[in-house]
Amino acid sequence: MLNALLTQYGGHWVFTAPPGVPTTEPVHLEGDVWLHPMAITEEARVRHYDTISIGLLLGLLHYLHDTSDQPIVDGAVLEAWAGYEEVNRAYAKRLGELVENTADELILINDPHLMLVPEFLTTRIRGGSRLTYFLGTPWCEPDYFSIIPAWMRTRILESLLRCDVVGFHASRWVDAFVACCDRYLSDVHTIGSTVYYRGHPTRMVAAPFPLDVAALEQTRHDPATGQWAHRLAAMAGGRQVIVRADHWIYGRTSRGAWPRTKRCSNGGRSWRTVPGSPRS
Repeated sequence: MLNALLTQYGGHWVFTAPPGVPTTEPVHLEGDVWLHPMAITEEARVRHYDTISIGLLLGLLHYLHDTSDQPIVDGAVLEAWAGYEEVNRAYAKRLGELVENTADELILINDPHLMLVPEFLTTRIRGGSRLTYFLGTPWCEPDYFSIIPAWMRTRILESLLRCDVVGFHASRWVDAFVACCDRYLSDVHTIGSTVYYRGHPTRMVAAPFPLDVAALEQTRHDPATGQWAHRLAAMAGGRQVIVRADHWIYGRTSRGAWPRTKRCSNGGRSWRTVPGSPRS
């Protein structure tokens, strides 16, 4: 999704610098594309990403917590939440330095690890920029969403409803998000595909994943796919597992190795994108 947007519009990508990257200075690629790596300490990464984004929030959205005794929101999790806030605030600060507050500027925030960026960012920007949050995972139903503390539910929902657009890959996840807003926030009402909260409209969008069926079929028949299937089955040892793949395509620039983005044409709009942390 990111490459497609940058290819069409150009823009700035703010992301957590991968381990070993020698610089956090902005890098200008061919076309109107800028990379802005964020330096995050290992301690901050564990608190923000491993503990809250993956351990708590991704588990919540995928119904992975054993609700008989999970999640446990103890002192360690509260400390990690403070780290989650810290990283989200840092992203909002960096993004606030880049935005131009023009009517044709589109700002995209992506994935569970940046859910509080809209809260921190909207206190910094004024004007016509359009703010979008897109979640590439499911959103859970209201009953399951209740397993996290009320203050955390409210904080997440209120932050996302500061956006002009909130999107998911499936309409049922849109419906689940709207149902959570209806149940856990006061002063919410929905008209058509728009949620109104404290007078601010947020348009809900369902955008199916742009799957390349031909490429997927080719990969399915690749011998390497069979080798990985056997390897993962052996590692699983008969247990049910969730396997996720993260894909980085590296290009060469004068600054070293970076995720490759294609040449971008601007088409009359500019993008400030914040897809978030690269995963290893």
